Amino acid sequence: MNLRDACRGAGQLFAAVVLIAVSWIAAPNSARAADRPINREILNREILGLYDSSKELSAEETRLHRWLEMPLNHLGYKLKLHDMAKGLPPIAETKRYHAVVTWFSDRVIDAQLYLNWASQAARSGVRFVVIDSVGMLGDKEDLPRVNAFLRELDLAFADYYVSDSSGTRIKTIDTAMTGFEHKLDPERLPGHQVVIAKSSAIKVHLSVTDPAHQWVKAPSSILVATSPKGGFIASGFAVRYDDAQDRVRWIVDPFKFLEAALGSKRRPIPDTTTISGRRIYFSHIDGDGWNNLTEVHPYSAERGSAAEVMLDTLIAPYPDLPVSVGLIAGDVDPDFGGVTTNAGIAEAMYAMPHVEVASHTHSHPYDWKYFENYDRDREVADVLSFSSSETHFDDRSLRNLVAEWRSALPGDGKNTPAITHEGVKNAQLPRARPHHPFDLALEVQGALATATELAPEGKRANLYLWSGNTRPFEAAVRETRLAGVRNLNGGDSRFDSAFPSVAYVAPLSRVVGAERQIYAVNSNENTYTNGWTGPFDAFRLLKETVDNTETPRRLKGFNLYYHAFSATKQAGLDSILSHLDYARSLPLAPITASQYTGVAEGFFTARIAEAGRDRWRITERGELDTVRFDAADDLVADYTASTGVVGHNYHFGSLYVTLDRAVREPVIALRAVAGSTQKFGHRGAHLVDGRWQLSAVSRSPCSIAANAQGFGIGDMTWGGFAPGVYTMIARRDGETVAEQRVTADDDGRIKFAVDTDAIEPVQLSISCTAPASAQLPKQAASRR
Repeated sequence: MNLRDACRGAGQLFAAVVLIAVSWIAAPNSARAADRPINREILNREILGLYDSSKELSAEETRLHRWLEMPLNHLGYKLKLHDMAKGLPPIAETKRYHAVVTWFSDRVIDAQLYLNWASQAARSGVRFVVIDSVGMLGDKEDLPRVNAFLRELDLAFADYYVSDSSGTRIKTIDTAMTGFEHKLDPERLPGHQVVIAKSSAIKVHLSVTDPAHQWVKAPSSILVATSPKGGFIASGFAVRYDDAQDRVRWIVDPFKFLEAALGSKRRPIPDTTTISGRRIYFSHIDGDGWNNLTEVHPYSAERGSAAEVMLDTLIAPYPDLPVSVGLIAGDVDPDFGGVTTNAGIAEAMYAMPHVEVASHTHSHPYDWKYFENYDRDREVADVLSFSSSETHFDDRSLRNLVAEWRSALPGDGKNTPAITHEGVKNAQLPRARPHHPFDLALEVQGALATATELAPEGKRANLYLWSGNTRPFEAAVRETRLAGVRNLNGGDSRFDSAFPSVAYVAPLSRVVGAERQIYAVNSNENTYTNGWTGPFDAFRLLKETVDNTETPRRLKGFNLYYHAFSATKQAGLDSILSHLDYARSLPLAPITASQYTGVAEGFFTARIAEAGRDRWRITERGELDTVRFDAADDLVADYTASTGVVGHNYHFGSLYVTLDRAVREPVIALRAVAGSTQKFGHRGAHLVDGRWQLSAVSRSPCSIAANAQGFGIGDMTWGGFAPGVYTMIARRDGETVAEQRVTADDDGRIKFAVDTDAIEPVQLSISCTAPASAQLPKQAASRR
C-alpha cells in the first residue's frame, strides 16, 4: 500500500473516530435550540443584505461583504447576504431580521419588483439601511416608485438632480459622523439627487444647499441621515475612491452610522477580540515552502530547508507563544513528489507543547472553485498548456514537474526543492501537486490523518487551513466539519499606510452555502511581498495593522500568520521575529488558532436574552467567553446579581466582561457607577485581566479559586479585594507548582505572575493571610 492509499484509508478511519470522540470541537454547545425554552426577549442580531449578482458576481465580492460586514460584526450583528437574482424573500420572512441593508451601484435587476417589495417590507416594520442607489434612477418616470419606498423611511426624492459643479455648499455637518477617513471638499461635492426629509424624526448628519437655485420646496438636500426606521447615505457620500492610489476610504464613520441607523440601545455584544480582559494573540503557519532550500546562514551551507530554520528560529525559542503548524501532506508524500525525510521536522514541531497540529491540504489547491466539478482530463490539458519558459518553481521548470507527474516518479530527495510556495507564477496552476487525480476525501481527511500520524500519541490535527485563493466550495468546507475539525484562512485584513482604511479589515467569516468559513484575523506576508517576489522585509508593516485595529476601537486580535517560505530569506525571517518579540512586549492572551475559530463560531451561535433590567442570559456561545458593552465607562459588573461572570475590564470606553468557561448559561448583570467616590465600587472579587483563561471560578468569604489554562507565565491582575496580604497557590494534580504572598493595594487590586505555564491546567487559589480582617468584602474595590 502506498502512502496515498494509506492516507485515504487513515483519513476515513480518522473521520469516523473524530465524529464520535471530538464532536464538541465543531459544536461545543451541542444541545439543540429546540430542546430549550425560547425567551421572547432574544436580541435580534440578524441583518439581511440584498445584492444583485448581475452587477456584483458573488457574495464575497459585494461592497456589503467587503466593506460593511466588518462594522456590522463589530456591533454584534450577523449579515445574511441574499442574491436578488434568485428572487426576493417573502415579506413575512423579513420580520425575522433586525434590518435590511443595501448598497447598490445603480438600477437593480427588476427594479420595479424590488421597490414594490421594499415598500411592503418597510411598511411591515423592518428597518432599512440604504447606501448609494435605492435600486432605481430618480428620473420623472421612476420617481413615483422610488418615493413609494422612500416615504416609508420618511424621505423623498425631489425632481431635481444636482451636478457636481452646481455650486452646492454644506449646510449641516455632523463632524462626529462624517469626515471619518476622507474629509469632503466643500468646494467640490459629488452630484446627487435632492433628498427631502418628511418627518421630524429624521436626524440629519450631512446636508447641502444651493444658494443660486434654492430648490423649490427643498431649501436643503439630505445626504446622510438616520432615524428609528433606518439610515440613508446618498450616492458618492459613503466612501471615496482614489483613482490615483486605487484605494478607498470611508467618508462616513460606518460604526457610528450603523449604530444610529440600527438602534443604539445598550446590549451585550459577543466579542471575538478579547479573552480574560486582554486582546487575544494567535499564530498559524501555512506549510508552503516546507522543503524549499533556505538562503539563511548557516543552514544554507548544509542545504537546509525552510522548515528546519522555522523550527529552530521561530518556534522552539518561543514556547510562551502558541503556534498552529499546517503541514501540506504532499510535501512528505513521495507519491506526490514530497520529501519523506523532512517529515521528521514536523514530528519535532508537533511534539512541542505549544505547537498545535494542523493541516494545510494534501496537494495544495490554488483555485478551489476549479475542483468543485473536477475533470481530470481538463486539469491535464491545463497544466500542459503552461509554457515552461514562463513558469518556474525554485529553479525547476514546469516541464520537469509535468514529466515527474506524468511518469509518477518521486523527487530526488533533499536536493530537489519542493513545489509549494504561493508565488505569482506557480499560482497559475490549479494546484501545486497535480500528480494524481483530485480526491476531496484525501485532500481533507487524508491530509489531517497525515498530520496526526506525525504528532505524539494523544495529539491530533484539529484545524484545516485553506490554501491558494482561500475560497473553498461548499462541499470542501462541509468535509472539514464532517471530519470534526475547524477551518480557517481568507479575509486578508490590512489596515496600514498602504491600505489606509477600515474598509480593508475583513469580517469574521464567509458563508458558503450551508457552511461557514472562518477568516484569519490578519493577512500573511504573501500580500505584503507581492506574492513573495519582494521586497522580502515588507511584512514588518503588519505592526501597523496590529496597532490600528487596537485603537481607538479594538476591531481584531493579533494574528501572526505566515508561510514556511518566509524562512528562506533572512529579511522575511527577521520580519517574523520582530512580530514575535512585539507580541511578547504586549499584555496579550495567547490562544491556539483552533480556539480562535471556536470563538468566531461562537459569535454566530450565541443567543442573548434580556433577563431583566440591565441583565442578560447568554446561551449557545461555544468558546466565546467575552461580551462587550460599548460606551459603558459608567458601568461595572454586578457580581452578586450575576452568575458565571469571572471579571471585567475596560478599553477605550468599552466594558469587556469575561465569562466562566465552565458555566453553560451565564447571566450578566450591570450596575451604574454612582459617582467618582465610588468609581471602583462593585460587588465581588474578580479578574481584571490575565494571560491565562479561567473556569469553574468559586468565591467564598476569604478565598477565590479557579481552574487556569494558558501559555507562558501566568501574569494577571485581580480586583475587588480588601487591602491586605493574601496567599496565592497554584497546584497541578494536587502538587503545588507555585506559591507566593501577594498584596491588595488601596484600590483592591492584586498583581502577580505564576512562574510556570498552564498548558496543562493548574488550580489557582487566592486566600486571606494577614491581617485576619482581610476578608473578601461584600462590596469591594478596584475597577481596573
